[in-house]
Amino acid sequence: KNDKEHSGIYSWGASHADPVTGLGYFISADDPVNGACPGCDFFGYRNPSSDVYTQTEDRVGYFERTSWGTTAHVNWKLGGGVDLTSVTDYLRLKKDYGEDSDVSPNPVFRYDTHQRYHQFSQELRLNGGTDLMRWIAGLYFLEYSTDNQALTDFTGVGGVPGAGARLSLTSRSWSGFGQLERDFTDGKWTGIAGARFTNDSKTYDFNEIDG
Repeated sequence: KNDKEHSGIYSWGASHADPVTGLGYFISADDPVNGACPGCDFFGYRNPSSDVYTQTEDRVGYFERTSWGTTAHVNWKLGGGVDLTSVTDYLRLKKDYGEDSDVSPNPVFRYDTHQRYHQFSQELRLNGGTDLMRWIAGLYFLEYSTDNQALTDFTGVGGVPGAGARLSLTSRSWSGFGQLERDFTDGKWTGIAGARFTNDSKTYDFNEIDG
């Protein structure tokens, strides 16, 4: 569980790429493009600190996440050398994250994302054998669903509206499998035959939000 933690921040120093070498250089007062505001970003903000790791922001980012899961593994002796095994698993996740992406005290660019996720799986298998033969057969099922929402806010850029997207994915998969092993009498060779069938189905929705 991550509760009310702060998100990471970016650090920056205003620079341009040299047109000849392609290398970056920090903007100075004699710069022909941004000389009127040396060290400023695109929106005219200059970090007052000479330390690029000391930043000023208009928003404290946040990070909250809760994740929990459980697994049950059970074996039954059915007699006659046959065992039944059940493996059940469940996982759930909730995550929220937000940051001040422009790294300035101006409300230029913000980013938030929210995720909800759950997963369930179940496996049942039988296995047994004799001195010369071993076999296993089983069924497996998996289902997971995730819902994600991402929002960007550009309202500080001359009233430019924000944008966002919401996507959801649900997947279901089931399969059956079996394997047979047979030792030959000389003890040097083993024959193995197996098969597995899997069926998957997915549903995906994506919605983009502009303005």
